[in-house]
Amino acid sequence: MNAPGFTWRTTSVIRTTPDGSSFFPKCVAHLARYLPWRPDLVHVHDWQAAMVPALMLHQRRAEGWGNSPPTCLTIHNLAYQGNFPGKPHSR
Repeated sequence: MNAPGFTWRTTSVIRTTPDGSSFFPKCVAHLARYLPWRPDLVHVHDWQAAMVPALMLHQRRAEGWGNSPPTCLTIHNLAYQGNFPGKPHSR
């Protein structure tokens, strides 16, 4: 993902900023809704994508997305929970 201001690279790992932690899930939910075909399942992995099922549920309830695909969230390492210092979120 090349999104200046939302990500930065440390060695071979791409990290997200606090703002970027909502950018990626919004992109995934949008893609799942507006693809020319309907996915059988939207499988999201770890905290970086954990908002996707909630965003899709919101779109189904508030915006009338009538036939959204089911979702599945897997987490393989609970030690990395996306904790950020409080300051970036206190705008």
